[in-house]
This record gives sequence, structure tokens and C-alpha cells, in this order.
Amino acid sequence: MAENEVVVSVELQEVVGDDHDQLGKSGDGSNHMSALAELKSKFSRALENGKTSPSSSSSKLQCTKVPKRLRSEEKVSTGDDHGCYAPKLISLGPYHHGQPHLAMGEKLKLNLAEAYIQEFKKTVDEIYSSISHSICKLRGCYDAESTKKYKDNEFTVMMLVDGCDLLCYILCVCLGYDHEHINIRYPDISVLYRDALLLENQLPYQLLLDLMKLVEVE
Repeated sequence: MAENEVVVSVELQEVVGDDHDQLGKSGDGSNHMSALAELKSKFSRALENGKTSPSSSSSKLQCTKVPKRLRSEEKVSTGDDHGCYAPKLISLGPYHHGQPHLAMGEKLKLNLAEAYIQEFKKTVDEIYSSISHSICKLRGCYDAESTKKYKDNEFTVMMLVDGCDLLCYILCVCLGYDHEHINIRYPDISVLYRDALLLENQLPYQLLLDLMKLVEVE
């Protein structure tokens, strides 16, 4: 009986040993255990580096810019300084504000902004005052290099016109409000739609919320 127990014990040890060897090495002799240990070590180092490395300031911006690498690649391939990342009709925010090829769009923005203000019976003074109180927070939504050339009053006017312009477009064109009285051509509507979706042509969400609350849109 004792001899049988010894034999069974030895056989079990051999089976366990064989299973361990099969996990550790494959048929071609490679060591899986070593590979797994090295992979886990790489994961740990990557995790630690992610915790200690400072994150890019642009990743925290609400209204960010197209990475320079993508823009330079597009210029090489198309030879166009504007390309698919830049607006064709209107600028929203500071990144493309004042560019010569958008001069006609500035007139359109003023028409839309004025229509929005008149529609909801608010004065320019009221809206300007509301925006000016949060101008520092609004500046912080953009890359600092793109906003530092604007004084606070200039930046406030930009946010007022661009914000009211975009809301007028959304309410009147996208949501079906009456817009027959607005001086806007149908071809411009499609271009405006395209420009409003661009990464570098965005407005802070809080600005739009504040403007909507101010006029009490129902």
C-alpha cells in the first residue's frame, strides 16, 4: 500500500512538472514566462511615466489647435496654406480672426449677430457686460499665444459677435426658426456649416450657454 502511494506521488509530481514546463516553454524552445515578465515590466514603467510626465498644456484647452505636424504635412501635399483645417468664410474665435480671405465673412457675422440680438430684444451693452465678466475664463479656453495680441475689450467684442453669430445660425438655420429676414445666401449656409465644424473654429461652450440664458430662448 505504501509503495503504491509513493508511486502515485511521484507520478503527480512529474505531471505538475510537465505542465509547468509546457507553460514556461513553447515547442520552439522560447520562454513564455520570461516574455510575460518583461511585458509586465514595460507596462509598469509606462504607467509610472504617465503619472510623472507633465501633460501638454494644449491637451487641457477646451478650444485646441490642429497639431503642427498635420498642418505641415497638409501644406506639403496640397501647397495650400489654408487647406482643410482653416475656415473658408467665417472665423469663430481668435485662431483665424482677421485673415484677409475672411473679410466677406466678417460682414456676414455682423448681420447674423445683429439679427440674433434684435430677435431676442437685448442690447449690445447688456451682452457685452455679461461677457466681459468672464473674459479671463474665456481666454483660458484658447492657446495663450493666439489671444495675447488682443486687449480685453477686443476679445470681448470678438466673443460677442462670434457667439451671437453662431447661435443665430444654429437657431434660425439648423433648428428652423424664421430666417427669411436675414441677409444670407444659401451657398453661404453650406460653407458656414463646414466652417462651424472645424477644430480651430470653435467657441467655448460656456459662452454659448451664457448667451442662451441671457436672451431666455424658449
